[in-house]
Amino acid sequence: MAQLSSISNASINTSIVQPTVAKATDQDILALELKSRPVLLVVLESFVLLLIDFVAFFGNSMVCLAFYKNSRLRIIPNYFIISLALTDLLTSVFSLPFSAGALILSRWPFGDWACQLQGYFVFAFSIASLHTMALTACNRYTRVVHSNLYPNLYTSKLTMTSVFFVWAWALICSALPFILGLSTFNFHPGTVICYSTPSFTPEFIALFTSTLIINIPVPMAVVIILYHKVFRAISRQRLRVSTERGLRISSSVEDIRLAQLLFAVTLGFCICWGPVMVVECIRFIDLWTVPRQVYLVSTYFGATSSAINVFIYGVMNRAFRVEFVKILCCKKKF
Repeated sequence: MAQLSSISNASINTSIVQPTVAKATDQDILALELKSRPVLLVVLESFVLLLIDFVAFFGNSMVCLAFYKNSRLRIIPNYFIISLALTDLLTSVFSLPFSAGALILSRWPFGDWACQLQGYFVFAFSIASLHTMALTACNRYTRVVHSNLYPNLYTSKLTMTSVFFVWAWALICSALPFILGLSTFNFHPGTVICYSTPSFTPEFIALFTSTLIINIPVPMAVVIILYHKVFRAISRQRLRVSTERGLRISSSVEDIRLAQLLFAVTLGFCICWGPVMVVECIRFIDLWTVPRQVYLVSTYFGATSSAINVFIYGVMNRAFRVEFVKILCCKKKF
């Protein structure tokens, strides 16, 4: 009996002395993977993001400089282009360098204040960029499909008001979770971006779901649907002209350029923001484990949107292209 008692006491003491090992979270695993990368992978991942950041900064700076130097570029459609370029330029200055530094050092070295700042800027600039693309799609749709309404709807005052409203919405919407005390921004070692940490309270879920739907799927749908309608309108117009003339005529140069622009815009938009939306939904639902590489690739795709917009809206626009040549060649006249 005494022997059984000693055995039971020993087992109890062993269970008490044995330390409790906390289960590693997904964030801990991702952080460990980030720190344990080989040097070659650190260089490669950092170089890719730095390259995207450089292209975004240089290209969008060129767009802004061209708009400033040439008064003939200050037309209503270009207001949206310059707003998008400013959004992407600010992203390349206030968001991407922090992520590149985290990739280089394999950790977040900038402190909590910088994390809050970057997290806010990432959300604000992304929302402004997406909604500016949607405004651009609305502008082109009205100009092609409802050209009789265009002069009344797109005055300089109304256009600047719509751009201002988008920026105000982006800045306020991004700050709401932080202002209401529903969440804070914390470094995510997968995306190397400071994200809003969900509290999973009913208030946070309602706010996150509504803002996610309004700020990602809605502008994506607007861009895809309206550009599709513009493309169909151009095709019908070309067919009608061909029928009236009784000839099989080739498309005009302007039709071809506009069709190419619409295809590039829609394709680039879906390629860049589609993966981001999917990964964000998976991260929020938190039912599946997402590899670190998938998180990082989604960051690359989102960042690439800031770099390719200058080519889609700038280089494919002849007026901007001519001004780029003037700036690069340091010529006053071209």
